[in-house]
Amino acid sequence: MKRVDWKVDGMTCGGCVQKVRRQLENSGAEEIFIDLNSGDVEFSVEESRFKLLEEIRDAIQLLGFRVRVDDTEKKVDTLKLKLIVSVIFTLPLLLGHMLMMSPIPVPDLIMDRFFQLILCLPVYLIGLQHFGSSALGAIRSGTTNMDVLIFMGTTAAFFYSLTGTIINEPNYLFYETAATIITLVLTGNFIERRAIRSTTTAIEDMTKLQKVFANKLIEGKRTIRVPADELQTGDWVLVNEGDQVPCDGLIIDGKATFDESLLTGESLPVVKTVSEKVVGASVLISGNVKIEATAVGGESFLGKLIHLVKSAQNSKSGMQILADRISAVFVPLVVLVAISTFIVSWFWVEIPLQNAIMNSVAVLVIACPCAMGLATPTAVMVGVGRAAKLGILPRRGDSFERLMKLEYLIVDKTGTLTKGNFKVKKLNFVNPAQRNEALSAIYQMEQRSNHPLAAAIVRYFEKEDWPLDSLQLESINERAGFGVEAKGLDGVEYLLTGSDESESDLHKVVLFKDEELIAEIELSDQLKPEAIETVRYFTRQEIKMVMLSGDREEATRSVAQQLGIKNYYFMHDPAQKLKVIEDFSNKGTTGMVGDGVNDSAALARADIGIAYSSTATLAMQSADIVLLNEKLDTLVAAHKLSSKTVMTIRQNLFWAFSYNIVAIPMAALGFLNPMAAAFFMAFSDLVVIGNSVRLKYKKI
Repeated sequence: MKRVDWKVDGMTCGGCVQKVRRQLENSGAEEIFIDLNSGDVEFSVEESRFKLLEEIRDAIQLLGFRVRVDDTEKKVDTLKLKLIVSVIFTLPLLLGHMLMMSPIPVPDLIMDRFFQLILCLPVYLIGLQHFGSSALGAIRSGTTNMDVLIFMGTTAAFFYSLTGTIINEPNYLFYETAATIITLVLTGNFIERRAIRSTTTAIEDMTKLQKVFANKLIEGKRTIRVPADELQTGDWVLVNEGDQVPCDGLIIDGKATFDESLLTGESLPVVKTVSEKVVGASVLISGNVKIEATAVGGESFLGKLIHLVKSAQNSKSGMQILADRISAVFVPLVVLVAISTFIVSWFWVEIPLQNAIMNSVAVLVIACPCAMGLATPTAVMVGVGRAAKLGILPRRGDSFERLMKLEYLIVDKTGTLTKGNFKVKKLNFVNPAQRNEALSAIYQMEQRSNHPLAAAIVRYFEKEDWPLDSLQLESINERAGFGVEAKGLDGVEYLLTGSDESESDLHKVVLFKDEELIAEIELSDQLKPEAIETVRYFTRQEIKMVMLSGDREEATRSVAQQLGIKNYYFMHDPAQKLKVIEDFSNKGTTGMVGDGVNDSAALARADIGIAYSSTATLAMQSADIVLLNEKLDTLVAAHKLSSKTVMTIRQNLFWAFSYNIVAIPMAALGFLNPMAAAFFMAFSDLVVIGNSVRLKYKKI
């Protein structure tokens, strides 16, 4: 797959975004991201289809948009210019219309039919270019949108007025209607574009973090200041107090305190020293270090985070898919209603021709499919953006929707409910003569494991002055839920695995050499301080808590009793964990929180899988939501935010559907003139966007 970045000018509303997205999907594009505010369009295509980019570009331009492949091409904000010109020519027409309804005399010039045509013509031509090209492009591609309705309504009003000008019939003149509709809709588009900017600040904020400079070391001595995006893997970088770390890296010299709150939501600073990893965009608040770049640009933690946030913001939820289906038939239905309104009004009710036409125009103008199209994506953009700032990363647009429906929450024990920060309490050797051999075998085998116990053992061994290379091993292999196997150069087989023989809640790891026990290690763990309150929160929400562990019964039962979890499973391997998830999923919406390779299958099978960013890569790839810090209360925040996001989406959809259900009949019955209809249509979009923006400030 190859990534393509374009700039698309001319998108003014959510309907435009949907048209471009649909065209890209039909062309085989994947991982599509479209930012209405900036015009950024990003997508991936198979290398075999890369030669078809020119055809894809032409297809989008046929819809009425301009595609800039080279970002250096000049971008002109034509919408603002169109609006200014339209306002200048519309105001005299609107003033004349208002004076006609007052006792104040109307100047003869304003009443002159040719003068009105001269004023309206520039505005109509602007509308023809702005709405007409988009409408015709949509029709050519076999779709419809709001621009079709605006184009039909204003064209009907303009040519009806033009007929009145030719035959000198003042009652046929509705130039102010055509001009005012175009100006009001352009005003709505302009305000809408500025309002949508408030829903996409999360990506903008994260992108700004990438635009920093780095102190690159040359030959390990002198430094040069270069943009962070010019760094390459393996470069040495000097980071001083107050600097933002320009890339992911490994500390090779020095010790410092870092603030990672912008990325993980973790408010407490962390101290790091030689051989520890640092994350790009974190801020060094005291000390200074020399780091070796391990990941830069799009491959860094921040780069991948931005990509995942974009993917989540642009993926569709079930409610969005439903709204899109309704929007697809909405415009043809409105056109049918408008035609029916004209026929019934003139032929059956026998009202004057101009009134019948104006009622039909009002129906076309007041209908607002954009509000339905914007209802879900604007709320998702704000919700995902706020989640990222809280250290929560939903990987799909419907993650919040499913999290809110949670009925069962199944939680792994080690590293999830407990700190997973194990400490070695005791180390026993069956035969002291085999001490060095056992130490070397344990260290090398645990280095290949992703289990939290392994990490604790490796850290403990590295702090001691022990001979850890006295034994050479080959074919080291970790078996999830079982242990680590290895073979010596002399053919001796080693097995490092957990033991269930401990009668306390300590964890025991044992080493076998050709099936003979030669060493034992005992480790302890502690509950996370926020674990009790987290369990209480979900219990209050009537979500049933279940603990699922591969650990021994004694250790599992001890944690369950401390937390008040009545339903718990112990000594479960990955296959057994998967069976438990399947059983609960058949009962209701099930969530799984895990942190290890042995949880990956269960995370993928659960209705909503949740993992920590510090966990195994396979577990993260299987999860629907990734927590960027290891605090359990982040899960509580995710659930609260999901509820508020889904509630916002429902409010938006209720407004969008209610507005159209009420407004269209009112226009058809003649209670609203076309100018009032244009105002309410523009207002409808702003209500949806404004309600979504409120989500940024709701208390979590």
